[in-house]
Amino acid sequence: YLCVESPEKTGEMQSIIMKNLVAALIALVIMVLFISVAMKYQEKETMLFKADSETDAMTGLYNRRAFYAMMDEIKNHGTVNDISIVIVDVNGLKQVNDEKGHTAGDELIIKTAESIHELYSNHGRTFRIGGDEFAIIITEPLDDVQECVKQIQNRIAKSELEHSDKISVAIGVARGEDYLDLSVEELFEFADKAMYRDKEEYYKDKRHERRSR
Repeated sequence: YLCVESPEKTGEMQSIIMKNLVAALIALVIMVLFISVAMKYQEKETMLFKADSETDAMTGLYNRRAFYAMMDEIKNHGTVNDISIVIVDVNGLKQVNDEKGHTAGDELIIKTAESIHELYSNHGRTFRIGGDEFAIIITEPLDDVQECVKQIQNRIAKSELEHSDKISVAIGVARGEDYLDLSVEELFEFADKAMYRDKEEYYKDKRHERRSR
């Protein structure tokens, strides 16, 4: 037997096949776009979650978790001669809380955070690592330690306060290039000890009651 399809039927079948191919292509494009949007959304959600998990809610600075993550990064991929660590601690916060209330104490914390962020956010990272304790990791050369201290003190002194007269802070600085043989943890300890020495000077003044750090 010899079967012969008519040209009309062949054309109809080709048309159906083309329509199916176009439909399949459109479905594939839609699926790819959907997956792409979903992946971007997931990536954004992950980044937001990471940012939230590394951000201090009160001040907007990086938190203690982010601080130690950066310390690990420096330990694994860098050297201390490229950085400086600054520790800033609010003096007499408990006395302010006791005498003027926690609103006044919170104001000191927030204004201190604003000051160090304004000064050093473009030169490194700023962190709140404790209730009234802050850290700055400066990732570029620091020419003068004492100038750094004065700069922070002057900026904090300009803070406009509603509930207190002024902010007093203790500051410790450790410059990596001065301690090339130290680990980043040891550099942090040097800065922390320098801050405590500065705090001791503050409490030598008999006007300052030592109810806390």
